Amino acid sequence: MQGLSSLPTDINLDKTSVSFLAVNGDFYVPSDVLGNSQAAVAYFYQNDIDGMPIYYPDNKSPMNVTLIEDNGQFNVEEAHFSYQKQSGEKTTYPIKTSDEALNDLKNGKAYIASYDGSDNKILIKNVTLAYYIGEKKQDYLMPIFVFEGNNNFLAYVSAVTDEWISN
Repeated sequence: MQGLSSLPTDINLDKTSVSFLAVNGDFYVPSDVLGNSQAAVAYFYQNDIDGMPIYYPDNKSPMNVTLIEDNGQFNVEEAHFSYQKQSGEKTTYPIKTSDEALNDLKNGKAYIASYDGSDNKILIKNVTLAYYIGEKKQDYLMPIFVFEGNNNFLAYVSAVTDEWISN
């Protein structure tokens, strides 16, 4: 993409992540071993804004390229580039407290981006304030609380107070 001069300047190449895939029948499945992989997906992420990271649906960037290995050559199998440049215009909204956000999480008012466990008891290990960009076009960055826990638990709760969301 850099060779095509189409990589936006706010993409942080240091944040780029790669997931390896192996063939299992007619499907690709995640693989932890490069030697057993026949494909890879590269995910591109935008720079932090004012020190706050940007999160995406399912904790995977909608800007990604799937490469398939064929006789030692890698070919682009699939590419998605749902990119949203932010205007830089700032608006201030009242933000929930972390306790209010935790109550929202407990009451099911959260988006569960990932969880690999089966237990209903989750140990929250980290809470951060971040921004969210969805797959659909947004006119603004959505402030969220990000809850991280055991078994790859990741949940997003709106950080804007409920009164402002309903308006």
